[in-house]
Amino acid sequence: LMPMTKRRRTRAALQILLLLSFCLPAGACISAMRAATMFTIYLFADVMNRERDAPTALSLAALLFLAFDPMLLFHTGALLSFLSVASLLIFAPRSEGDETAWLRQGFAGAFRRAVTVRLLPLPVAWRAVHVLAVSSHFA
Repeated sequence: LMPMTKRRRTRAALQILLLLSFCLPAGACISAMRAATMFTIYLFADVMNRERDAPTALSLAALLFLAFDPMLLFHTGALLSFLSVASLLIFAPRSEGDETAWLRQGFAGAFRRAVTVRLLPLPVAWRAVHVLAVSSHFA
């Protein structure tokens, strides 16, 4: 058990370093930083020998962002980023132990994910641009 734990912790630490080394030069926009912070918190659970938990990682990332800049609460991009992920975590059906099960569901699974990701951010998007996005595709 101990060698497996050490490898898991080492792998998580390396993944965190690689993630941060990619995210910072990539532009460090709000959504990229949210993803990097959330994933770092998520992986840090492995380093600390704790169970991974995506809702906790999202919540802690939001608290860190708001502690750093409370005005992000009124930033449309930040709200859309956090609410989209929260919408997936709340409304998307979970498959125990298989995070890629939705890929095998084909078009129906993709459609459900596309609708799900828009549920919570809808009021913010409507308030910001007064348009209801039907598609994510831009020409």
